[in-house]
Amino acid sequence: MNKKDTRFWVKERDIQRKWFADHGGCLEAYVSRYGDYGNGGEAIFKADKAALDYAEEKVREARKTYISG
Repeated sequence: MNKKDTRFWVKERDIQRKWFADHGGCLEAYVSRYGDYGNGGEAIFKADKAALDYAEEKVREARKTYISG
């Protein structure tokens, strides 16, 4: 992963963290905000959490590249 990719993923991770926190930060808050039916709070929480987890993983991957490279 190069510097440009790393900068992108750090920025994306920060955006995802803020989004997740602003929308409740936990399943209970998402369900309260979006409801608990169909594609409601639980589904939205899972999608947002997956996006955050993916961005976090990409940042960890970038750090490994810089530490070992």
